[in-house]
Amino acid sequence: MDINFIQHWLRASWQASTAYPSTYSIRTKKNRAIWQCAITALLVQELLWWSILKSDVPNYWFTHYWNNIDWKDLDFTFAQFIEKPILSNIRNIDRVEILSNDNTQKRFEILKTSFDKFISRYEEIEKSVSCCKNCIQTEYFIHNTIYFGKNTQILLIWEAPAKTGWLISGKAWRDKEWKILPSGKVMQQLLREIDMDLLDLTFLEGIKCFPQNRKNLKLSMQNCKNILYSQIDLLKPNILLTLWDNPTRAFLWNSYNKFSTVAWNIFDINIMNEKYKLIPIYHPSPISPLSLKGNIPIFTKIKNFLSNNMETY
Repeated sequence: MDINFIQHWLRASWQASTAYPSTYSIRTKKNRAIWQCAITALLVQELLWWSILKSDVPNYWFTHYWNNIDWKDLDFTFAQFIEKPILSNIRNIDRVEILSNDNTQKRFEILKTSFDKFISRYEEIEKSVSCCKNCIQTEYFIHNTIYFGKNTQILLIWEAPAKTGWLISGKAWRDKEWKILPSGKVMQQLLREIDMDLLDLTFLEGIKCFPQNRKNLKLSMQNCKNILYSQIDLLKPNILLTLWDNPTRAFLWNSYNKFSTVAWNIFDINIMNEKYKLIPIYHPSPISPLSLKGNIPIFTKIKNFLSNNMETY
């Protein structure tokens, strides 16, 4: 199972009922990982067969759990630490010992149930894409329609798939020879502004098919709206980056005339009873004079927002 997929599933599944009881009052959407480490390590062990390590953390006055194999660490809950943890007395621990605590056992079962629901819903959404026939003059596909990057907090939303794009090649931002595409080079430069790597970025397309006539893009976006909203609700990112006009109108619709009037703004939107920040950006195609020049100020604004509002990894 893909590590990035597991990371997304975990962040979407952590909740107050899976956190250690004493942290109910301090756990927030900004840091879903707080006190989820023991049950997370247990589940990751089931999925990947990695051993579990336990450590004292003197500068936080509690213990911490994570996974390890061949001296390689995998710690999905490291984001709970605001300051770098001091790890001492690191040792292997058996899952039976962890599960001997009744509360841990209960929280672990809740997390496992959430996992099953996440997988089922993900498969249901993908099936709805492959079965959709709402658009005319279009071609359909049955591949996975979400690229799971390492980062779980920001979701980039493109307009529509390209016939030579990642859904065909299976290589995000790259051609068949594994060379970074021109738009990928621009996006990589922009992501450096927020200390991210190109392949860390999670993204999907608002339109789920290959429209043959670009005049139908707005209609196709409208037809795909419910699927798009369901995917966002599944992933539960904090920020939605909409790439150019049509993806932005999937959320703001006809509330603006020119894209340039919204590109500098951060919008509060509500999707299926969850709140998100929406930030429209210019398309990173080097053909556009605004792909870099227009986006740099936006990404500077995003960086300032992230420094005050987001989890750290």
